[in-house]
Formats: sequence, structure tokens, C-alpha cells
Amino acid sequence: MKVTSLILFLFSLNLFAATMNDIDERLTDIELKLVQRKIDFNLELQMFGGYLDNDNSAISNQKYHTKIFKNNIRLKMKGELNQDFQAYVSLQMAHTFNDNVQSGIDTDNDTLTPTNGSKPYLRTAYFDWKLAEKFVLSAGRLPTTFGPPEHHKIGRGRLGTYPLTSFNFPLDGVSLTYNPIIVNNYSLISRSIYVPAAFTEPSAPYEGYSLSSNNPSKAAKGHEGFTQMIELDTKNASEFFEASNSIFQFSYLELGSFVEKTGPLQILPNTVDRNIYRVYADGPILSRLKIISFYQEFTGIFKSRFDFYYSYMKSWSSPIAQIKAEVISDGTGGSTPAGTQFTIGQFISNGKNTGTRSIYGLKYSFKESFVGGEYWKTTGVPVPNDLYSDDPIALGGISGESYHLYYTHQFFSKQLSVRTGYVHVKTNREFETFSYITKTQNINLAYTSLFVSF
Repeated sequence: MKVTSLILFLFSLNLFAATMNDIDERLTDIELKLVQRKIDFNLELQMFGGYLDNDNSAISNQKYHTKIFKNNIRLKMKGELNQDFQAYVSLQMAHTFNDNVQSGIDTDNDTLTPTNGSKPYLRTAYFDWKLAEKFVLSAGRLPTTFGPPEHHKIGRGRLGTYPLTSFNFPLDGVSLTYNPIIVNNYSLISRSIYVPAAFTEPSAPYEGYSLSSNNPSKAAKGHEGFTQMIELDTKNASEFFEASNSIFQFSYLELGSFVEKTGPLQILPNTVDRNIYRVYADGPILSRLKIISFYQEFTGIFKSRFDFYYSYMKSWSSPIAQIKAEVISDGTGGSTPAGTQFTIGQFISNGKNTGTRSIYGLKYSFKESFVGGEYWKTTGVPVPNDLYSDDPIALGGISGESYHLYYTHQFFSKQLSVRTGYVHVKTNREFETFSYITKTQNINLAYTSLFVSF
């Protein structure tokens, strides 16, 4: 009897332990689901492969042919405390295939070359706080990259808040969004951004280092500025289109100087320049910029499957500081001893200048695919606005013309897009490192691009 009671007791204890273990696993699942409801993860992968032909390479002044393979990966996260407070973070990595095998990983924190060495960079990190019914406060690294019309050729919703012609560059700041009109088919939105400056040494801000021509390494990193955007959305308001989106924007930016760059730089003309230079600006303000932008989009023109968009930008640049280079290691046969100094010029251009950029686009949609075309026209020397392009040719850093024809097919409930296209670019100037240089080239690119979102 005692043995039987002991067996029953052990069986009951084991059953109780199994039940508690099952309850614990269920509670863990519930906790994970609650966390997942608060934090959403999304992965985007874009692969690009193509064949490029250049009739006048900047390096050899001869025809150039090459295959191009590029990879872009984005990890996107959204955290939600409640309906009034959300936070957004996205990391991006981009590289051309096997570039680290040939040249090693670039450890420089150079925002002008985000594809070097597969290193990740912070694309966005900000919060939205609904202060009142029509006011939203945002702060952090704002969604100032990959704006309209970039989303059209991918077949996705809007990727960035601000037009591509305004800027395609990460900006940190404070933003206030005001939505005064939400009536029937109309919505009016005002967005204001303040970009704060920080003129100090970032590793020791309490030291208060100042920038001077005698101490150029302690250069200001911060930029200061303001941008104001007005956006109007309409839906089913006209027999001429199903929906429209209009954006007006004005920006004023004062670019601070930069932390000195040390490395090889092609300064000496008509030679292979092997010198190592220290590059710096001789003042705390690099340039003052003014930008006006307009973006207009019509979908379902005349109730058809055609969509049309147009974007225009004009910029005024007023450079202030001179950019200089000093030889710190002579590798060019003793002709430029250490200490030799050169004046490279000023940011964007020498002296005040203006420039314009226009984008025209037309797209026709089928059930699971669409065909489209874009035309870019750039005059003068405008502010380069496409420094973070996902494509191998950053059209926003070129002065000239370009044509782009493409066909995109979507699979798996439109989560996977495969695009094939052709790009022809005719340049007369190109932005390189600090300013535009004269460069006459005809570039042709045939490609296939895959974009998938999880």
C-alpha cells in the first residue's frame, strides 16, 4: 500500500511539474508575442547586377567596360509604446561584390562613401510623439533619405519624407508636423525641421576646442539649418486623376567645417599622385546653402493606369572657407616635400553659384507589373542631392542629362520586385569629394535589380 501511494505521489508530482512547465512555456510565448507587438522588425534586401559602358573614363580617358554587382541590406525596427508615441530605427549596409576581398575594409567614418567596406551606417533613428490632435514632435536622425519619387521604380509606398531633389542625406534634428486640414479627400501637412549645430570636438565636448587656421584638426562637425515643407494630398477629387501629391519645400543650411581628412588625394595634375595629404578647411563655416524644391505626383491620370510625377529644385551656394591640403608624406619622387601646401578651392564651386535639377517620370501599371521611364536634367552646379543613392550611378551628383527606362514585375503578393532597365547618362560636370569638376562622359548601363521586403 505504501509503495502504491508513493508511486501515485511521484506520478502526481511529475504531472504537476509537466503542467507547470507547459504553463511556463505558454507564458513565455505570450511575453514574446507582447514584445513583438511593441517592436516590429523588417528586413529589406536589394541586389543589383549590370553591365556598364563608358566612352570616356575619368581615369584613362578611354572607353571602359565593366560588370557591376551591388548589394544593399536594410534592417528596420519600429517600437510602439502606444498610439501617441513610436520610435523608428534603420541600419543600412551597402557594398559592391567582393570589394573587401580586393581592398580590405575601410574603417574611415566617411559619410560621403557609405558603400565602402560593407560597414553599416545609421539611416534613421527618431521618435514621433503626438502632442495634440494635429501636432507631432519628432527628433533624431530623421527620414531625409530616399524620398519621392524614389519609391515609384520599386513599386513600394513612400520610402522617405522629403523630395529627392531637396536632399538625400541623413540629417539629425528636431521636427514639428502640423496637420491642420483632414477633410474628406483633402489633407494639408506642414513639416518644419531645425538642424542644430555643435562646434566642438566630439570625443571631449567639455574641452571646448575651437577651430582656427593654426589648429585645423579641431574642426567643427556640426551643421545648422532650417527647412520648411508644405504637403497637400488629394484623393478622388477630380475627373483628371485618382489622387495627387504636391510638396513645396524651402531649406537654408549652414555647413560647418569638417574633421580633417588624411590620405591619398589626386592634387597634382597630369601625374599619378602618390602623396599623402592632410586636408582641412581654414574656417568654421564651409558654405551657406539655400534650396527650393517642388514635387508633383498624379496617379490614375484620366482614370487610366498611367501615373506621372515631376520634381524641380533650384539651389544657391555661397562658399566661405577655403579647402586646403598639406603634404605630410612625399611619394611622388621628391617633387613635393612634406609641408608643401595647396589650395584645393571651395565647397561645390569657387564663389557663389546656382544650379537646377528636374526629374520627369511616367509609369504604366499592369496587374502585377509596371513599365516606366525617367528623365533627369541638371544645369549649373546645384547642391548634390543624391549622395546616398542605392544605384551604382548617383544621378543627383551629376550635371547633365540622363534617361532611364525600366520594367518591374512583382511576385509573392508584391513583396518581391524584379526590375530590369537601361540607363543612359551624359555628363558635363560631376561632384567629387568637395566640388564639381568638368567631366564629359557618355555612360550606358543595362541592369537587373531585385528588391525583397520581409
